[in-house]
Amino acid sequence: MRLAVAAIVLVLAVPATATARSGRVLATGDSMIQIFDGFLKKQLRPKHFRVRSDAHISSGISKPSQLDWVKHARSTAHRYRPTATVVFIGANDGFPLRWHGKRRDCCSRPWRLAYARRVQAMMRSYKRGVAAPVYWLTLPAARPHAFNRVFRAVNAALRLAARSEGDPVRLIDMAAVFTPSGHFQQTIRRAGHRVSVRQSDGIHLNVRGARIAAQVVVRRMRRDGLFK
Repeated sequence: MRLAVAAIVLVLAVPATATARSGRVLATGDSMIQIFDGFLKKQLRPKHFRVRSDAHISSGISKPSQLDWVKHARSTAHRYRPTATVVFIGANDGFPLRWHGKRRDCCSRPWRLAYARRVQAMMRSYKRGVAAPVYWLTLPAARPHAFNRVFRAVNAALRLAARSEGDPVRLIDMAAVFTPSGHFQQTIRRAGHRVSVRQSDGIHLNVRGARIAAQVVVRRMRRDGLFK
């Protein structure tokens, strides 16, 4: 599978789709999707969209022994048939992957290519062959420095996969929202005030952060014409 050069712009510009009267949204990922999925439900309910939460704590795309995400994406998309899918995953990644028959450690270029190939297969499953949009969230920088090497590699792989898979994949840049400096931030400026957006572990979004992230995704869905 040929992977294109990483895109500089994370949120891909695509033509608006026809406005849907109702639909089903799949919110899936590891523990990063939790709390966020609840706010997504609240914000999409008035739009007549149902949200199904599909969180798998401690799983990772590079941890197929716990959950094979490539197979899981295929089966879940087939069963649920989502109108759109939102994915937030990667906090537990960094495990070795195989690329061209060899074991590749994180976070080498071969590892990023192997990770991107798996992500691209998932994106294709969630699109369902009918151009159902996929909203994939990048990882904002974490407080524990050991996580950031993996997070940067995951985000680079996401850019590769999104660029290769193309429309209607939208890569939503959570780093630009929560860590625009490129370094961990406990607070961000919102409506003229500083607000705390991260949990005490310095990795996950807290309630306020999850609400903001859901607002970003819902705004993008509106721009894409899923609803008015």
